[in-house]
Amino acid sequence: MLLSNQYQAALGGVGGQGIITMSEIIGEAAMRADIPVTSSETHGMAQRGGSVVVQIKLGKSKVSPTIAEGQADLLVALEAAEVLRYIRLIKPNGAVIANTIRLVPPSYTQSRREYPDLGQISHMVQKFTDNFVYVDTDAVLREIPEIRSPNIPMLGAIGEVWDRTATFPITSSLLLTTIKDRWPDWSDLNSRAFMAGQKQIPALLTAI
Repeated sequence: MLLSNQYQAALGGVGGQGIITMSEIIGEAAMRADIPVTSSETHGMAQRGGSVVVQIKLGKSKVSPTIAEGQADLLVALEAAEVLRYIRLIKPNGAVIANTIRLVPPSYTQSRREYPDLGQISHMVQKFTDNFVYVDTDAVLREIPEIRSPNIPMLGAIGEVWDRTATFPITSSLLLTTIKDRWPDWSDLNSRAFMAGQKQIPALLTAI
């Protein structure tokens, strides 16, 4: 299925949160929907909690796989403050989904610098878009302790946003099927975590 326009999404966070796996699920779901996928990833010291970002373009692309400033349709941050690192990528009124988890780097603790809280992050994000929501994956992981990574509930949140656009070919159902096929032994637990992430997206958030 062809997209009428290329769709661009950026996934940011820190090493160990499952961002690369998350991007692989999206890429596989896109291929199942016959959508061309172009992606690039950047990470430094990912195994030690360094910043990680994957930029994904869905649809035919004749240019660089990286996203130009102000062109991303969707920005997802698995660590709350990481959304600020990439917020300039988002287009006007693009959708932004941020995890409530804050992982304060040792450099902030050692230097006694203030790490932004959720209110400060919201204030800065809203300078770029009002189409913004937090997802409390900690609550999901407490409810389903067997799931240890926030990426499954965040994929559920992404799927819910995409379901808001009737013509978008990657549905939450397709994402969940891709997850189930990848980890069949964890099908029930992953389904619960995915749907819990879906439920955290309020009606006011829309995709474009």
